[in-house]
Formats: sequence, structure tokens, C-alpha cells
Amino acid sequence: MKFNAFGGGSPANTTFAGLELYNGNAEVLLLGNGFPRATWSGDALLGPRYFDFQPVTTVVTNDWHTLVAKIVFNPGAADTLVVWFDPDFNQSETNQVNVTTNILTDCSFNAVRLRCGNTPAAVAFSNIIFSATAAGVGFGGQSPLYADTAQMLTFHNDNARSGLNTNELVLTPANVNTNTFGKLFSYAVDGFVYAQPLVLTNVNIPNKGPYNHNVVFVATEHGSVYAFDANDNDGANATALWQTNLVPAGETTVPSGDVGSSDLVPEISITSTPVIDASNGTIYVCAKTKAVIGGSNHYIHRLHALDIATGAEKFGGPATIADTIYSGGNYTYVSGPSVPGNGDGSVGGVVNWNARCQFIRLALCLLNGVVYVGFASHGDQRPYHGWLLGYNATNVSQLASSFNSTPNGADGGYWQSGGGPAVDAEGNLYLITGNGDFDATGPTFSSTNNFGMGFVKLSTTNGLVLTDYFTPANWASLSAADADLSGAPLVLPDAAGSAAHPHLLVGAGKEGRIYLVDRDSMGRFNSGGDQVVQEFYGLVGGGQNGSFDTPVFFQNKLYYWATGDRLKAFTLTNGVSDPTPTQGATTSGH
Repeated sequence: MKFNAFGGGSPANTTFAGLELYNGNAEVLLLGNGFPRATWSGDALLGPRYFDFQPVTTVVTNDWHTLVAKIVFNPGAADTLVVWFDPDFNQSETNQVNVTTNILTDCSFNAVRLRCGNTPAAVAFSNIIFSATAAGVGFGGQSPLYADTAQMLTFHNDNARSGLNTNELVLTPANVNTNTFGKLFSYAVDGFVYAQPLVLTNVNIPNKGPYNHNVVFVATEHGSVYAFDANDNDGANATALWQTNLVPAGETTVPSGDVGSSDLVPEISITSTPVIDASNGTIYVCAKTKAVIGGSNHYIHRLHALDIATGAEKFGGPATIADTIYSGGNYTYVSGPSVPGNGDGSVGGVVNWNARCQFIRLALCLLNGVVYVGFASHGDQRPYHGWLLGYNATNVSQLASSFNSTPNGADGGYWQSGGGPAVDAEGNLYLITGNGDFDATGPTFSSTNNFGMGFVKLSTTNGLVLTDYFTPANWASLSAADADLSGAPLVLPDAAGSAAHPHLLVGAGKEGRIYLVDRDSMGRFNSGGDQVVQEFYGLVGGGQNGSFDTPVFFQNKLYYWATGDRLKAFTLTNGVSDPTPTQGATTSGH
């Protein structure tokens, strides 16, 4: 852990006494006083898990210092604590002056607080780094700036799409209110923002020192990606740390009128949420553009791999996903993926990827070195299919795998209201397809079948292979009414399951019906009734006003907030849900 700690002085004019680790309201460990390293001496262990430094000279006031503390956890045995004060960040960990002690029992904590003099510790820190080594928090030449523990590297925080920040140290139901919680500052951008902003901490931005930055990344429909300082917009942080526009010279964003839909106006470029690989310092972004070449309109999708510190392209990016010419109602497929099939838009038994009609709604997903991008269309403009493509994360021009949901039919796009594929512990991907053709009604199925209007499970062990699915018994009427499965799936933790159904998946749609599905045996299709663990009808929205969101699961409660409805919480017990939810007081306007 690394902290910037203020040593005494105004406004309280009290003596700084240290940083303390707390577990609930119980003090776990005191981590030293605000004095220069030379004036400190290691004191005795004052009790289990309590370590103190005592001053020997005058208190230093109105001065900033950096405290680095590393705890080596040994479950069931004594943990080891190493503390450095104002370390030299150009020195290795072993060359630092430090104090080391054993903690007599396991050290578990969930809060860090500031203590001044004899005043009880009450001020919690939000800016903390957790790392397996001291190098991870600043040694080895990194700038000594703190960083938030909470990072947001993908849509809904993790690949299960839980929406849960398990490292939250500051925000509570008590302090998130109109008096103490709200907008701190804002930045102007050049277009509409539909993609979820992402956050990466402790980033070294060239020529933006002397300290590292906590960075929020924002992508716009004008084709721009911004990197802003997430902590403040003062001084040098008043403008973007960097900005790059992904529209090549001579091209434009796509005008809404070109795709026959007013879902997004006035222009289209970056809509889906990017994904960050913190291990190699890359943010992956998908952008759509238009080029007029020789009088012909080209519609082009590209996958970009950008350096998180500079915005520069890397790993062979940008890679062209597809380039399609549209002229006089006819399509020419310049480049792009294809699969065998006789589905909508096929030519000679081949279904080509149509770059004008296909549109990426799905958030990007990074899994085991592959970046997955999924597509539906612009307002059901055909021909389109549900395409999921996987690209090598370190060579984005290499298409590693692909899956088409309706190779011998039409539609079946991955909409999910902007949500991402949900991933289980075995690396299986779960997606929900919208209105479209379905024909896997027999006891067996294959990738040549059509899987519109349902849940699909894809193995990633050897490419993208369909291994199971669930399609509602009323899929045909749902498709005819455009009442498709519009929400995104959520992989529930094993603790939410039961002995009979230990691995659960949940999803919903416009009809307002929630499906609780067994991931090990999803139920497939049964014309006599759905073979799922549980389903509810009419409890969230309804008609065309059901679920357009990704649910959240926290403390055995499943949260949904449907269009025109109130926030609702369903309690799960032993793998099933209470059919009567608790609900909030505010009705959603959308």
C-alpha cells in the first residue's frame, strides 16, 4: 500500500499520529507517525497486530510525506509487515531503509483511516494502492503518487458483469446522498458518449509529471478517445492528458442517415465500451467510419489497440474488421469475416460481414489474450446477423475465432443494451440474442442452426464453439412483436446457487420476464414450457418497456431497474428468488 499523508498543521493544528488499518470499527494496525524517517524508531509490538513508531524530535507540520507499507499474507501463520517512510523511488525495494515486524495473527482489514494526535481515527482514505510487491506501488523508478484501489477496466467492472466494486473503502449508503455525493468537476468532449468510461490508476503519462495519474478514459461518437486525470481538473489537468481521434484522414464518422436509423444522431463512430489490459498498458476500442473512394461509399469497422499512456496505436493496430461498399442498393464486400450459409444477404452459399448494416452494441471483452467484439445492427436494418469475433490481443490484425448466430437465417443480433459477454470461471462466454430466426427445435443442434431470441453458451477453449443454449417457448411471438431479449446476462457467483443448480445465469428482456438459468444445463428449447430454474413475468417493466440493462448482484440480492419502473431487488436463497421484490421510490424515465 502507498499513501500520501499530511503531517499535522492547519486547520486543526494537531499532531499527526499515523495511518490505521481497521476491520469494521476495530483497529487492526497503526502504521506510524508523520515524521521524517531519520527521527523514527521502531517501538515494541504493543499487542497482537499493533505496530507503532514513536517520534524522537520535533513534529513536522504542513508537509507531505509518502508512506509505503507492504503486508505479506501467510494464511494461518504470522503475517509480515514492512514499512518505508519517504522512500527513494529510484532505489530497489531491498535498498530502502525500512522497519520490519511480524504480525502475530492474520491481518484482515477493510478500511484505512487517518489519526491526528489523540483524536480517534475517523477519516478514511480513498487513494490506496494494493500490490504484491513494493515495486507495484512505486519502487524501481516509478513516481511516488498514490492511486485508487478501484479500477474499472471493463464494462460492469468484471467479466461476470457483476457491477460490484469489492474494494470499495469510502462510499457507503450513509454518505452517498445529495449533501455529500455529487459532481466534483467535468470535462468537455467532442461528441455524444454512449460507451461506459473506464478507469486505470497509477499511469505514468509522458511529460505530464512529476507524478503518475489516475486516468479516466472516455470515447465519443465523434471518434475520439480521451484520457483525463480522474482526481482533479486543476492546472495542467484542466485539459486532457492525451486525446486521439480514430477517424483516418480523408474519412468521416458515419452520418445517421446513411444507416436508415435515428437511434444515434447525428453521427456514429465509437458506441461500445472499450476494454483495458492493465498488464500490457493497452485500451482496445472499436470504431466505425465512412470513406468515399472513387465515388463509392465505403463503411469500415476497425479495432484499435491504444497505448494507455500516449494513445498511440500498438500491436498492429488499427486492424480493419470489415470494409463494405454500398451503392445503388447493392453491396460489395471488400474485406471482412464470412461463414458458410444461406442466410440473409448470403452470396453463393457464403454469409459475408456487412460493414454498413452491422453495428457494435456489445461491450468489448478481454479473455485469455483474445479481444471479443460482438455485433447487431442499426435499428434492425438488414441484412445483419449476430456476429461475435475474437482477435489476438497482441496482434489485433489476427482474427482468432468467430461465431454467427444465424448463418442460415436472419437477425439474431447481440444487442444487450450495451452490456458485454458474461464469462464464467471456465472461460465460457454467455450472450443473449435478439429477435431473429430459430430452428434448433430437435434433440441435437449444431453451429449451422439459427439461434435468434435466446441465450447461448460458447466455449473458448478451441475457438468459439456453441455448447449449450436456452430459447423461450414463446420465441416466435416475441420476435414478431419485436419484444426481444434486450437485456444483458449476468453470471451469478456460486454462493447464489444450490446443490441442484450450483451455477446460475440471469437475463431478461422487453417482455419484462426474468430468466434464472442453470449454466450446466441451460434448458434449450421446449415447446411445452421453459426448462429453466425459475422465471418471473411482469415484475420488471413490460411490453416494450422491460429490461434494457445489465442487472447487479450484491449480498444475495439481484437488482433490476427497467424502463418506466422502479429499482427492484430480488432476494436469492438456495438458488431461487423470492418472487416479491423490494422496490425503490423513484420511477425511471427511460
